[in-house]
Amino acid sequence: MASVSGFSIESIFSTAKSKGYNDAIFERNGEICWFDYSEGSITILDRGGKYTPVLSPNRSRILYRKSVFETEGNVMQFGIITIDGEFLREIVIDSYLSNDIIGLQWLSDSTVGITTHVNPSTSEFFVYNVDTGEKIASYVGYAFAQIPNTDKIIHAENVPHWSDEPVYHSFVVDGKIVYTSDIIDARLDPPVFSSDGTKFAFVENLPDLEASQRIITGNFDKESLTLKNIRSINIPSEVAGYLTFDESNNICIINNNLLQIYNEKASKFITSEISTDLRNRWSDSKNFAALQTAVTKYWGDDSLERINSITWIPEVKTEQP
Repeated sequence: MASVSGFSIESIFSTAKSKGYNDAIFERNGEICWFDYSEGSITILDRGGKYTPVLSPNRSRILYRKSVFETEGNVMQFGIITIDGEFLREIVIDSYLSNDIIGLQWLSDSTVGITTHVNPSTSEFFVYNVDTGEKIASYVGYAFAQIPNTDKIIHAENVPHWSDEPVYHSFVVDGKIVYTSDIIDARLDPPVFSSDGTKFAFVENLPDLEASQRIITGNFDKESLTLKNIRSINIPSEVAGYLTFDESNNICIINNNLLQIYNEKASKFITSEISTDLRNRWSDSKNFAALQTAVTKYWGDDSLERINSITWIPEVKTEQP
């Protein structure tokens, strides 16, 4: 099964050229923590019942959510602290549809996107300026994604959770439909874009068909916010991983150290091994061993089961003149 990537292939190869991962942020029992790899130490940044920490692009601030079961009035609330643990702001989301926060992301150094749960088929997506606390926009639907180098959000249009009528799923930008599936009840995954913003791709999940998934791809015009030259690619059952683009705008699916590039002329995926010194960001044994040692030293247990939302922070190698 293919799934949408949270990173680009460029970031993967830049990671391969780095010195590796040094520090990390994580959450344990509602405490936001900083792990210093070089010192082998842990610092509690905040003890206030904060979850799912996300580091800002400039690495100066941390976005978090609070549990609705721990807030006064059971409200949806998120906030910002600095990497030194200084409290900056908390914001309550006012919604009559949603009941919990299920996703957090930085859209820029000053704006964030918050995904909330409405029902199993539908979410809301809120955009806030964290410097002012102002809500900039909100959307109802699912599969939300930011269009690169813009403040635009593309998302799948809201559909009924249950319906006796046929439902065709669509992507919209600024209220304008830019794509509608030609297959009934084919749910859409969030789209990914090439680094130059000229290509798009996303996975359609096809119900009750022999090919359970296909990739929809084509050109993206940022000026007119339209998808052009749309075509579909069936995903073979043996191809699985994260969907992205490479530096040449070829569609790729990445599965650990396997790189599966779609060859347009041959109309098939070509599989090769990523042979660079790639460190897997989730399972690097050296980093986790160091973290486990620090956890044991700080809390007196050696279990990582209470550690959540780990973000490893790569140290990028400086080019020599």
